[in-house]
Amino acid sequence: FVGPLFTTSGDKDDGFIFQTNLSLGNTNEWLTYYGGNSYDYLNTCKFDSNGNFYVGGYSMSTNLGVVASGSQYSQNYNTAQQAQITGGDVSDAIIMTFTNTSFALNWATYFGTHLNTATTKISDDEFTDIDFDGSGNVYAVGRSGGISMPSAANTPFTTNGTDGIAVKFTNGQALSVSRYTNKTQRNAAVRIHNNQLYTVGFANTALSGVNSGNYYYNNTPSTGYYDGSLIITDLSLNVNHA
Repeated sequence: FVGPLFTTSGDKDDGFIFQTNLSLGNTNEWLTYYGGNSYDYLNTCKFDSNGNFYVGGYSMSTNLGVVASGSQYSQNYNTAQQAQITGGDVSDAIIMTFTNTSFALNWATYFGTHLNTATTKISDDEFTDIDFDGSGNVYAVGRSGGISMPSAANTPFTTNGTDGIAVKFTNGQALSVSRYTNKTQRNAAVRIHNNQLYTVGFANTALSGVNSGNYYYNNTPSTGYYDGSLIITDLSLNVNHA
């Protein structure tokens, strides 16, 4: 289980992770905070086929430890964006893995964009869900409010506000490709089926629609409200249906 937990020290939230053994009367076997000097939220957790434990979320802390070696992707918190705004903190997405034997931290990195200084757009970034393909490649979805996303195949669709995003890492945690997803505002969950990513979320404007085959298709959002969204991509994050 993962999630945010309010702590009285400094009035900030830390992420938490705990493991429960259901066969031993719901005994807690592992419990830890994960956080730094500001707000930290863990949204999703999943095991890959080798038993490694992946966690994703977002952080406003500037001092989370980055753990990476070899080709593993690494990025520090973008402190420059914090200096460009007033009235609040800015979040970067975070993703990490723990080993399948001792749950030692094996990889941890920020994943963030840059503030668009030409607009009032704030560059909050977040991972909300994770899934894996048959080769062990890692796919993380969420949202981004900034520009210049690392390894992006396209540019943001939204001038102010947030875009849904999808990001692919290799099975060795190297960054492969990322994409802003067709005017969605936040991608909430992802599942891989038959070598395609099915990503759901929400939007309040018409998507950059792509209608493929006999899929359900309605690209007229309710006026003044958010509608659910569905984006289907191939494993290289090319959009097949939106």
